[in-house]
Amino acid sequence: MEIGKNELKKILQEQRKEYQRHIEVLIEDFDKKVDILSEGHKVLAGKLETNDKILIRIDERLERIEDNIEIIKIGLKRKVDQEEFVALVKRVAILENKLKKV
Repeated sequence: MEIGKNELKKILQEQRKEYQRHIEVLIEDFDKKVDILSEGHKVLAGKLETNDKILIRIDERLERIEDNIEIIKIGLKRKVDQEEFVALVKRVAILENKLKKV
C-alpha cells in the first residue's frame, strides 16, 4: 500500500493544521496565565504600597512614643529629685530644732 504524493500532501496539511491549532491553544493558555500573573503582580504591588504607608505611620507613632517616654523619664527623675529635696528640707528642719534646744 503506497501513498501517493497528493495524498501525502493532504495528510501533512491536516497534521500541520492540527499542530497549528494546538500551538494556538497553547499560546492562548500561556497568554491567559501571563495576564493572571500580571494582575496578581499589580495587586501585590498595591498591597506593598499600602503596607509601606502603614509602616511609615507606625514608625512615626513609635518615634512619638519614644519622645513621650523620654519626657516621662525626665519628669520622674525630677520628681525623685524633688522628693529627695523635700526629705532633706525636713531633716534640716529637725536638725535645726535640735540645735535650738541645745
